[in-house]
Amino acid sequence: MRLSDFTSFEGVKAAFIKLIVTLFALILIGDLVCEVANRLTFLDVLALFAFFLLVSPVAYFIRERRCPPRPERPRGGAERAPVLPPREDDEE
Repeated sequence: MRLSDFTSFEGVKAAFIKLIVTLFALILIGDLVCEVANRLTFLDVLALFAFFLLVSPVAYFIRERRCPPRPERPRGGAERAPVLPPREDDEE
């Protein structure tokens, strides 16, 4: 949102509703995560960790296969040297 959105009543009202909905969603998601975390045992957490450890490389290779190869960028310094403005005391 831009600052100019707060100059009208409708803009303030929309921002307030967006803030309330966002806070409600964060509280709901946090409560859901706490409920799930309380029900997990150590073996469940270990199994989830192993699952993500296996799925992550698979997702990486699928992404690399679908995306075209990126062109190589030239390595090295700047393309051109910076030109500094002349200083006044160098004229003498």
